Amino acid sequence: MNFRRILSKSSLKSSSSSEKSQPEEVIKLQSEIELLKQTIDSLKVSIESRDAAIGTLAREKEKIYVELKSAQRTNRNLHQQLVDERDIHSKEKDFLINEIKRLTKRNENETNAQDNRDQFEDQVKNALSDELKAKDEVIYNIGAKYLKIKSSKTFFQKKLEKLQAQNKKTCENIILLLQDNRKTLDSLLDKLLKSSSISPNSRKYLKLLQINASLHYENTQLKIYLSSHQDRTSNVTQDASDKYCPISKQTSSGTKSEEKMNPLSINSMMKLLNAHEFEGLKSFKYIHRTFSPNVRGTIYRSVSDSCIVRSTISELC
Repeated sequence: MNFRRILSKSSLKSSSSSEKSQPEEVIKLQSEIELLKQTIDSLKVSIESRDAAIGTLAREKEKIYVELKSAQRTNRNLHQQLVDERDIHSKEKDFLINEIKRLTKRNENETNAQDNRDQFEDQVKNALSDELKAKDEVIYNIGAKYLKIKSSKTFFQKKLEKLQAQNKKTCENIILLLQDNRKTLDSLLDKLLKSSSISPNSRKYLKLLQINASLHYENTQLKIYLSSHQDRTSNVTQDASDKYCPISKQTSSGTKSEEKMNPLSINSMMKLLNAHEFEGLKSFKYIHRTFSPNVRGTIYRSVSDSCIVRSTISELC
C-alpha cells in the first residue's frame, strides 16, 4: 500500500512537471517556426532576386550574342569589300599597264600608217571611180525599165478605157432593165390600187410597197452613178498626174540617162478636181430629174427603215 502511494505521488509529481514543461516547448517550437518562416521568406526573396539577375544576365547574353554576330557579319563584309577592292585595283592596274602598252604601240604604228595612208587614198579613189561606173550602168538600166513600164502603162490605160466603156454600156442596159421593171411594177400596183376588192390596210401596204420600190430604184441608180463617178475621178487624177508631171530625159558626160519629175502644183490640181466634180454634179442632177418618181412631194421614210413594212404587216394581220 505504501508503495502504491509512493508511486501515485511520484506520478503526480511527474505529471505536474510535464504539464509545466509542455508550454515552454510549444513556445520554443512556435519561435522556431517563425524563424523558419522568416528564413523561407528571405530565401524566396533571394531566389526571386537571383532569378531576376539570371534573366537580366540571359538578356544581356542574348544582346552580346547579337552584337557578336553583327560584328562578325561586318567583319566578313569588310573582308569581302577589301578583297573586292583589291581585285578591282589589280584589274585597274592591269588595264592601265595594257593601255600604256597599247598607246606605245599605237604611237609606233602611227609613223608607219602615215606612209601607207597615201597608198590607201589612191586605192579608195580607184574603188570610187569603179563604183560610179557601176552606178551609171544601173541608172541606165533603170531608165530603160522605166520606159518599158511607161509603155505598158499606156497600154493598160487604153485597155482600162475600153473596159470602162463596156461597163458604161452594161450600166445603161441595167438602167433600162430597171426602168422596164419599174414600169411593170407600177402598172401592177396601180391596177391593184384601182381594184375595189382591196381593203384599206392592203391599200396602205401597196402604197408603201410602191414607195419602197421607187426608193430601191433610186438607190440602185445612185450606186451605179457613184461607182462610175469613182472610176472617172481615179482616171482624171491619173491623167492629171501624167499631164503635169512629164519626164525629161537628159544625158550628161558622167551618166547614161537621168530622169527628173516636175511636180504638179496644188492649185492646178484643185481647179481640175473642182471642175470635174461640177460636171459630175450636173450629170447627177439630170439623172435625179429624169429618174425620180412623182412621189417626191409625199413624206416617207427610207427603204432601209423596215419599221414601215413591219407596222403594215402587223396591221394587216
